[in-house]
Amino acid sequence: MSFDPNVRLAVEPDADAWRAALAAILPHASVVKMSDEDASVLLPGVSPAEVASRLAAGGRLVVVTAGSRGAHAATPSARAHVPAPPTDVVDTIGAGDSFMAATVAWLARRDWPDPAGLGAAGLAELGDYAAAAAALTCSRAGADLPWAAELAS
Repeated sequence: MSFDPNVRLAVEPDADAWRAALAAILPHASVVKMSDEDASVLLPGVSPAEVASRLAAGGRLVVVTAGSRGAHAATPSARAHVPAPPTDVVDTIGAGDSFMAATVAWLARRDWPDPAGLGAAGLAELGDYAAAAAALTCSRAGADLPWAAELAS
C-alpha cells in the first residue's frame, strides 16, 4: 500500500488529527511519500532527511520531497538525497502527485520489488525517475502529469 498524507490544515486545522491518521495508516504502508511541508506538521522540528529515516525504520520506503531542494529517500538500510532537475517552473500543482505516481510506476515496472530492500543505488534511480516526472509537471500549466514515454526520453 502506498500513502501520501497530503496534509491540508485549511481542511482540518488540528495537526494532531493528521498525526493520528499517520499513526493509523503508517503500519500498513510499504511506500510513503510526503512533502517537506507535510513532514513539518507531522514531525515538527525534524529535518526531511531524518523524517524519511525515522519512518523507513518500520520496514518501508519513505520519500520526503522538498521542491527545488530535491528529495530524501530512505529504506531501513539505505538513504539517498535526490537533487531536483533544473526546471523552468510554470506551475507546481500536481508535482507531488507526479512524484508518487512515478514512484509506483517505477516499482511496478520492476515487478514490485520489496521497497524496503532497495539499496542506495536503487533509491537514487527511483528518485531520479520520480523527480523527472515532477519537474515535467512543474514545467507546464495545471496538473498536467507526464506520460511514461515523456520520461523515457
